[in-house]
Amino acid sequence: MKRDLMWEPLSFLINTAKQAFGEKGTSSCQLQHAPFGQGIVASTVKQDFLRHDLHCHHLLGSSARCQQDLNKPEGLLQVTGPVMNPQQNNHNFIIFYEDRNFQGRSYECNSECPDLTSYFHRCNSIRVDSGNWILYEHPNYRGHQYYLSRGEYPNFQQWMGYNDSIRSCRISPQHQGSFSVKVYERDDFRGQMMEFTEDCPNVYDRFRFHDIHSSHVNDGYWMFYEEPNYKGRQYYLRPGEYRRYSDWGASSPRIGSFRRVHHFQ
Repeated sequence: MKRDLMWEPLSFLINTAKQAFGEKGTSSCQLQHAPFGQGIVASTVKQDFLRHDLHCHHLLGSSARCQQDLNKPEGLLQVTGPVMNPQQNNHNFIIFYEDRNFQGRSYECNSECPDLTSYFHRCNSIRVDSGNWILYEHPNYRGHQYYLSRGEYPNFQQWMGYNDSIRSCRISPQHQGSFSVKVYERDDFRGQMMEFTEDCPNVYDRFRFHDIHSSHVNDGYWMFYEEPNYKGRQYYLRPGEYRRYSDWGASSPRIGSFRRVHHFQ
């Protein structure tokens, strides 16, 4: 039977994995990238001679991590995203879909990524299996920010998105203990100040100002919202000092509400 040339690199990848895995047991290996497709995010290939699953995390131009599973009779090659940091991927998992209602090409991720451009062209629905995720409109954590917790989001309006562009993501770490944030009327921590330890659905009702020009996050992780009741543009704040509103990625000081980032199992 004549062999299809498009599967030559795939055969190389599988044979390399078989040599590393051996015939028995469970192991992992590092494989150099084999350019067997352009823009392929996930694919399934049945191999009669392969008796295990290969779950391959694929990074263009770099290496991929493959894990062997001997419990299933047929081979599955799934190409999904970059190699993840094993210290970060225990309790965080998200799936991006190019089309609405979880259709089209998908990309699975379990760690922060500064540039998702290579893995999908657009994002119109998302499933968050676990973890609290901060998504960004542009690479390197720039542009519009979106906070997503565990759940299903069949279209980008569900996460208050302004468009279907998601180009980077990070995970909000788990925080155990108290929460504390100080907000200031003026930049560089000047003017009226008020400290909050709970969610605030309406800043003006409590602070008597519509604008927050600087902030100091003492404990926990917080989301600021441009409008009351957690609506409008979103801004993710980690512990630290924010001397002016541009430090949290805003183009204006208007903040209508803010709340703590909680972790739910």
